[in-house]
Amino acid sequence: VDSLIYGTYANSDYSANYPFAIDVDNDGNTIITGETQHGSFPVKNAFQPDYNGSSDAFIFKLSATGDSLIFSSFLGGDGFERGYAIGFDDKKNIIVSGYTIDNPYINKSFPLKDARDSVNERGEVFLTKVSPKGELIRSTYLGINRIVGYGAELPVYIDADNCGNTFIVGSTQSSNFPVINSKRRLFMGAPYEYLLYVCVLDSEWKDILYSGHLGIFTYFYLPNFYYGGGAINCFLDKNNQYLYITGMIVDSMETFNAMQDKSRGILDAFISRIYLPFCNQEMPCSIISPDTVYIGAKFGKINPAQFPVTASLVNRDASTVDSIGGTITLPRGLALDPPGQPLIKTLTPAALSPGQSGVLSWLVRVDTLWTKDTCITVKFRGRYATEEMQKKCLSAGMVCAKNIFIKVYDDTYDLYCRLTGPDSVSLSGDGKSYNPDSLVLSYTLRNIDKRAAPLGKATLLLPDGAN
Repeated sequence: VDSLIYGTYANSDYSANYPFAIDVDNDGNTIITGETQHGSFPVKNAFQPDYNGSSDAFIFKLSATGDSLIFSSFLGGDGFERGYAIGFDDKKNIIVSGYTIDNPYINKSFPLKDARDSVNERGEVFLTKVSPKGELIRSTYLGINRIVGYGAELPVYIDADNCGNTFIVGSTQSSNFPVINSKRRLFMGAPYEYLLYVCVLDSEWKDILYSGHLGIFTYFYLPNFYYGGGAINCFLDKNNQYLYITGMIVDSMETFNAMQDKSRGILDAFISRIYLPFCNQEMPCSIISPDTVYIGAKFGKINPAQFPVTASLVNRDASTVDSIGGTITLPRGLALDPPGQPLIKTLTPAALSPGQSGVLSWLVRVDTLWTKDTCITVKFRGRYATEEMQKKCLSAGMVCAKNIFIKVYDDTYDLYCRLTGPDSVSLSGDGKSYNPDSLVLSYTLRNIDKRAAPLGKATLLLPDGAN
């Protein structure tokens, strides 16, 4: 009963190693992810054999008997990486999620492959998929960019359902974390508040099928749980499509059918069960559109004064959907341009066969200057072509909705930018003549912000004797 099967070290020289997640495949092999701070960490059959930064994440696979290393690889760039969560997809590939703060304008060495998002905005969640042999299949940033604060974007759980759709649970300080196919949107009010989120990607990690907010917590109340937010443990019931989440919450969370519907202390334990039926296609559509639109205002001027909202609807069901129409809902301060455009439009094409997509577009004008962030809602409705498919929905049709976050900046012109060009120029001469006697100075200004920069002027300051 009490027999030790195996016990082994997995370490590097003169430095710390932090394992954060462990899982076991169907053959009894053990897979671990975490953080290492030294290049002597053992590697074998690695897709990234070299240690790159101040710390790197790692993926480590040990045989069922514990005496053989199957593969081990670093996972990181020139900055800081840490692997927090590990799981398996429907094809037995290993999926890992973690956090990186690599600067994309200094280095691009984080291993990305077939990425849905390749820009690291001051700290990102990464998702990496490797084969059972340790070959890199896909690696990407989640692509939910933080706008406020410098706190961590931390995933605590990753797994996939029987169709390969990937579920991520974590915490974020992103004020623009999207709400997709969910009614739950929460807004953070304090700089130390974090948002607890659930996000579901398709099997190719291209589309966000679901994204919802679960609660808000303040991290300095949770010193022991700062790395990972308010969620501590999760479980995906792959057969019944339920996601279970438990943890600790401080500020607020949504309750429903609750045993206890109000907070009674500073730290409250919580448990949530969410029905996310993507594998059996009871939610047979997704909307592809911008998650965030950025608007700047300074001295009464708005940039941009108008912007397009384009939404692409993808039919993910096995039957044709017809009579599809799209509706855009605008908050106060926004209007369609030109005036008189219909809020409801017919999709082109009006019927979508399985896997087909159609596009609708509206031009939106900023009608009244305001300062608070808000949302635009795009909703599609359609009717199934067969009675058998109609039985899947109570409304005998398809409904798919998405919120597009509108972020308002107080200062349009304080942009993140980078100026590149020569730092110095050498001349030779006797004080009367010089070689060369003329110079061409070329500089490039690169806008590295998410917003469009307005046209501006450049100024060149010359010393005496130069013109």
